[in-house]
Parts: sequence; C-alpha cells; structure tokens
Amino acid sequence: MSSENRAVPESHNPGGWSVAAYGSLVVSFLGGVLLYHQLLANSVFQAADWPKEMAYLYLLKEALEELRLPLYLSRPIQNTSLFLANPEINLSPQVLLLRFTSIEAFVHLNVLLLYSIGFAGWVKAAKKFSVPPLYAALASLTFLGNGYFLSRIAVGHFMWVSCFLFPWWALAISDLIECPSRKAIIKVGFWSWLILLQGGFHQFIWLNLFALLLALATGGRLLVPLLKVIGLNALLGAFRIVPAAYAYAGHKHPFLTGFHDFTTLWLGLVGDYHVGITTRPWAPHIAKVG
Repeated sequence: MSSENRAVPESHNPGGWSVAAYGSLVVSFLGGVLLYHQLLANSVFQAADWPKEMAYLYLLKEALEELRLPLYLSRPIQNTSLFLANPEINLSPQVLLLRFTSIEAFVHLNVLLLYSIGFAGWVKAAKKFSVPPLYAALASLTFLGNGYFLSRIAVGHFMWVSCFLFPWWALAISDLIECPSRKAIIKVGFWSWLILLQGGFHQFIWLNLFALLLALATGGRLLVPLLKVIGLNALLGAFRIVPAAYAYAGHKHPFLTGFHDFTTLWLGLVGDYHVGITTRPWAPHIAKVG
C-alpha cells in the first residue's frame, strides 16, 4: 500500500476525532464542573481564608454598585489597607458580574468559567500534540481537577483559579518555541497578563521564572524572544507590581518553612499535622495539602 493511501490511526490524527472521542471529553468536562460545583456548594465560604476573599469581593461589589473606585479597606488585610495595591485582588473583567449577582454566585460562576476556559485550552493542546482523546480526557481531570487546586480553593485561595489558564499559556510558549515571532511574544504576554488579572501574582512570577530558565537553558534563537517576553510581562504587569512594591516597601514577613524533615512530612500525610509545622491558624489546611 502506498504511503498516500495508508490509513492514519485515529489516535494520531488530531483532526479526525470521532463522536465517541468527543463524548469522552464531554464526560470529563462535566465531571470537573460537578466536582467544583460540589466543592463550592458545601458551605466552604467560612473556612480559612474565605472571609478575607469575601471582604475583597464585597468591596468590589459595593464599588461597582456605587460607581466609585475601591481605594481603601476599612481594616488592613495582608498588611495593607491600600486595596488596589494588593496583587492578589481579582481585577479581571469578570468582576463586573458582581454588580448583578451575589458574591457566592460570582465565585461559582468565576470558578466554572475559568475551568471551562482551561478545559478548552487543554483540548486544543491535545489536538495540537496528537494526544488520543481518552488520554486527553483523563489528563484534563488530573490537571484541572487535581487535589492541590481543590484544596487551595477550598481554603479560600480564590486567586488559584488563575492556574486554569496554564494550558493556554503553555500553548503560547509552545508557539513561541516553534516560531519566535512578535505575534508569539504578544500571545505569551497576553495570557500572562490575564493570569495576573485573576490575582495570580504567584503564578505570574512562576511563569516568568520558567521563561527565564528556558531562555538560559536554550539560548541561541530563543534567548532574545524569551527575554522580550519577560520584558513585556513586566510592562503589562506594572499596574500591579509597582503599587505592591510601594505598599510593601520595607515590610518584613517571617519566613515559613515547609516540611523540613521526613518526620514532619510523615505527620503531614498521616498523623497529627499540627505538630512540627507551624502554630498559625491556617496550618491544618496547608499541612493537609502536603
């Protein structure tokens, strides 16, 4: 049989997924939606850091309803009362929904919206890299529905929904590696900026560190484009980085260790995880994630 007539297996043909293939992805998507809906439906909004997040969202909702800038908190949170200087505040376009919904409904909508966008990015990546649909469906739940994200959101780390946008950032950086054009650089900057808008300041830093390490590791034709990505990210992120640098200038935060020895790690997994880690009130949640 000639190479022109040879059949291409479906699992290696990203453009030829069958109805059953798409069905497995639909089941995976709905499973993730149910997972996060059940998580947020179980009255988690009084746990750990949720009161802090609810205070943020209440101020945003009040500002939208009264059409004024939310400049100050009535009491300091995260060591500052300068509301817009706090880089973990969600300033994404979705917050406009707060004008029309309750805070709890907004949290549900935002989590499910970001999860849906992330799932779409995962499917696009699977097709680009010729991942068989069933594997893509299982992997999507492993990433988008993994216990780390669930635990973070359960304890009120609302900004961790920015991790759902990682598939799109990975696709953008993949395009940059394949063709380091100006368009590819702008795409990486755009997704980095969206992640920062969600309050994903930690994630924004991680992605820039990854880009820096990739630039140093690859060098050659990718060094300059990746350095341009970091420069663009710094420019786009200045509206969050500069106010935060001003608000926290001179502030000293105590260093908190993780699992510094095997005994502490073991206690965090199976034993009394209050012991040997920290006495802070959120210790059970962070330790239990470990």
